[in-house]
Amino acid sequence: MTKILFTMIHCLIFILISTQSFSDHSSKNNESLSKNYGSDKTEISKVITVGVYQLEVFKFKNIFKKIDSLSKKINNKKTRLEASKMILIVEDNEINAYALKELMRRWNYEFIHAEDGRKALEILEKEKVDLILMDIQLPYLNGIEATRIYRSKEKEGKRVPIIALTAYVMNEDREECLKAGMDDFIPKPVKADTLKKMLQKYLVTI
Repeated sequence: MTKILFTMIHCLIFILISTQSFSDHSSKNNESLSKNYGSDKTEISKVITVGVYQLEVFKFKNIFKKIDSLSKKINNKKTRLEASKMILIVEDNEINAYALKELMRRWNYEFIHAEDGRKALEILEKEKVDLILMDIQLPYLNGIEATRIYRSKEKEGKRVPIIALTAYVMNEDREECLKAGMDDFIPKPVKADTLKKMLQKYLVTI
């Protein structure tokens, strides 16, 4: 969306410059246009002749208002995405955990880290989280069992999304994750774009 916005602005700047340079050249040959379109610079729609074609640019200020409105919507969406969401990262591998933490910092999420399923359950009894990134293979209590226990104790109301982080991508592995109460999964190694789209899917209210 941001790229589209910048493209629209660049196109408008080009048209404005083209209109200005062309107006001096065409004013003598197109005096009749001023009678039809008026002389108010804030409302005028100028006609640009290119060969046998005419490109009419209507009321630039109204277009800029629409761009400003679109920009505000994009910023509001970004604000909703980054508004103090708490992520529980359940990962025993130090390198993987570090990478996930860095992504959370980059995207302005708050996070808590648990090194195994048992610690994750202890944290969930005390802390409110908005989403859980759950590794499957964990010491003491694996991700599948930790999810089952948490879902069995989860209070009625808002369901906390649990996203499995797993190197196992077979259909039976996916089914086991879903049956345990997980909502989705991300294959390892985790790609930043994939993770960000997953967070947007479960955390952003559009």
